[in-house]
Amino acid sequence: MALLRPPAPDDATPDLAELGALWLRGLNASHDAGCGCGGLFVPALSARLIEEDFLDYLHGRYEREKLAELAAFIDLRRRDDTRGAPPDTFERWIGALGDAPLAVADRARLARDIAVFVESMAGETRRGPGVCY
Repeated sequence: MALLRPPAPDDATPDLAELGALWLRGLNASHDAGCGCGGLFVPALSARLIEEDFLDYLHGRYEREKLAELAAFIDLRRRDDTRGAPPDTFERWIGALGDAPLAVADRARLARDIAVFVESMAGETRRGPGVCY
């Protein structure tokens, strides 16, 4: 799991469409043999499992930081009750965060936290040995 740095100022909201593209690029990035995901020995990363891991991490983090609205919003995505329809892809969900029913500061915080994660996955930032996300 990527180590999330402290939140940036509220005016540093990343571009949501770019975050969705970085997510896809991260899923298709090559990973070292020592990578925690299995490296070159895994034919494809499971987008759903990586998303679940990340959302579980964010949910716990937001609960610890007493950010109840963000934790509840993440919990909705974790449960993703679509009544039998396939869940929306994570990149589309990221791209739609601009319309999320969250306070502006919470939406910006979530976007920045996602940015750190997908930048790490896509190799945009330096990863530690054995860490792909």
